[in-house]
Amino acid sequence: MISPRLYAIVPRTLYDKKGNNITMTCGRMAAQVAHIMGKIAKAGIDTPSIDLIILQVSNSKELEKVKSELVISSVDHEEYLDTNKAYEGELLTTLALYPIERGSCAALRELKPWVCACNI
Repeated sequence: MISPRLYAIVPRTLYDKKGNNITMTCGRMAAQVAHIMGKIAKAGIDTPSIDLIILQVSNSKELEKVKSELVISSVDHEEYLDTNKAYEGELLTTLALYPIERGSCAALRELKPWVCACNI
């Protein structure tokens, strides 16, 4: 039997409210995942005992699309809204799913694993 996994989804770039493109550094992307895993842990999930898979999308618009697919499919998830001067407010920067079996969520099937741009 395959054990459930946690999934986090981060965008490489964000579009702020003015439409400006903000590239997220690898460190910022990792920090966003840490923040959202904190939310998952506060919900009572023993995060250290569950494998975490980090997936990426190209930008904010793709992240919003994944979010919509999760809502339509009734997949339990959390959202992390980051506040930053560069954004001039709050922006959705990360999604995370509560533990699910590998391959059980159609919204994730086409997403690629996150790879730090420093390693490309």
